[in-house]
Amino acid sequence: MPTLQDTIDSGCWKECPRKDQFVSLACDEISLEEVEKLYKFLQGELPPQLHMSRHPHLSERMAFRVIYYLQEIMGILPDRYERCITCGTLYDSYNEGSSERGNHCDNCC
Repeated sequence: MPTLQDTIDSGCWKECPRKDQFVSLACDEISLEEVEKLYKFLQGELPPQLHMSRHPHLSERMAFRVIYYLQEIMGILPDRYERCITCGTLYDSYNEGSSERGNHCDNCC
C-alpha cells in the first residue's frame, strides 16, 4: 500500500498551505462506474474487500443527495452525473439524458 508521501509524489494530490490537508486534482477523472459503486455502497451494498459490521442503508434518493453534496458543495465528484427521476439510474449528463422536465436518462426521455 502506498504511503501518503507516495500519493503526493504521484501528482494526484496537492498539499494545501495548512498542515496535513490535501485536495484532489483529478476530480474529472472519476468515472460513472466509480460513482455508481459509491451510490450502491451508500444503499448498503458492500464491496467484497470492505468489511463493516454497521454499514449505511440509505434510500436511492438519500444516497444521491450525498453524491450531489459531494459534487456541488465539496467539489469532490464531477458535476456531470445525474439520477433519472423516472427509473432511478445514474447517468452521465454530458453524454446522454435530458433536463427539460427534470433529469431523465436516454431510456426514459
